[in-house]
Amino acid sequence: MIQIALSGAAGRMGRRIIALAMEDASTKNVAATEPAGSPMLGQDTGQLAGVSPTGIKITPRVETDFDVFIDFSTASATREWLDLCESKAKPIIIGTTGHSDADLAAIREAADRIGLYLMNSVNPFRLEGQKTIMYRVLEALRWEVPDWIVVPGGNLGNTSAFGKAWLELKQLGLVSRIPRLAVINAAGANTLHELYNNHGLRWNNGNWNCDTVCNHYDEMTKQGHKASTIATAIEIARPVNLSKALRALDAMNGVVCEVTDNEILEEKALVGRFGFGCEPASAASVAGLRQLLANGTIDREARVVCILTGHALKDPDATVKYHTGIESKGVAISAGHSTPTGRHANLPIRVPDEIDAICNAIEAAG
Repeated sequence: MIQIALSGAAGRMGRRIIALAMEDASTKNVAATEPAGSPMLGQDTGQLAGVSPTGIKITPRVETDFDVFIDFSTASATREWLDLCESKAKPIIIGTTGHSDADLAAIREAADRIGLYLMNSVNPFRLEGQKTIMYRVLEALRWEVPDWIVVPGGNLGNTSAFGKAWLELKQLGLVSRIPRLAVINAAGANTLHELYNNHGLRWNNGNWNCDTVCNHYDEMTKQGHKASTIATAIEIARPVNLSKALRALDAMNGVVCEVTDNEILEEKALVGRFGFGCEPASAASVAGLRQLLANGTIDREARVVCILTGHALKDPDATVKYHTGIESKGVAISAGHSTPTGRHANLPIRVPDEIDAICNAIEAAG
């Protein structure tokens, strides 16, 4: 068995992806799951035991049993995850421009070339798992349907899954009504907001206007536009689940809005003040709720569920800078480096952001 851990900006990859690869005589199959933020250790070993928004927890045995750990992100992001490789895995750090959409394209090409099976936001079975978030919401509310679900929007996997979940719950007669949906983009990664609010893109019974999307993407390419936000989990310019998200918005009578990085950080601190440490992307949902309350879209008496998609160990540099003013990411990148001398040091393999180099490194390390 070969086990590969992937992290960083591919697929989204700016959210973290844990990939388990099994090899037989003829092919390599990689099943990946994408927890929100750094995985939380389970108590039981030897099995997957569920905690992330997708209902999956990576246990200690699984976490430390990778053969390869691949990071498609910057050195600072690697700091959060390098400990996962300490016992066995060989780290491979791939230098990128930080352009998550390009990184996703690279890992998908690598997957096709060397036979990896990806299970991130491009995989429909992942979205089936994400539907269970809504089941847990209903369970927590004693099966009373809330008025609104508010969720951050990046690759739009959660958005798509939530819409599908509520449609099916209604069709099965398990709920009498469907809540409304609010999808919150970061202003620096606001493709859905632009298309939905400024270009009038709608599901239209499945006949959504592909030309509108293509023209918008072409314009972004001409302008050299790249998504940029403190909320790395939703730093996506070309969401892979756009059409499914349009269906969800249609089914749930949804709205879309955008919030700034400053608004995200303020609400992140507020969430933390009340005892829930969350990543910046999670706080986008709370920032969006504040905006929608202020403009009257959401009534102040409404029952609202904001989805927090990842905990405080995701993007810790943002937290450090907000509360101390210290640019810890810059400090880490500019700090001096020496060759490790420890007997058990596991020096990362650094490769360029080139598809041949990526595939060769994965195969050689595995």
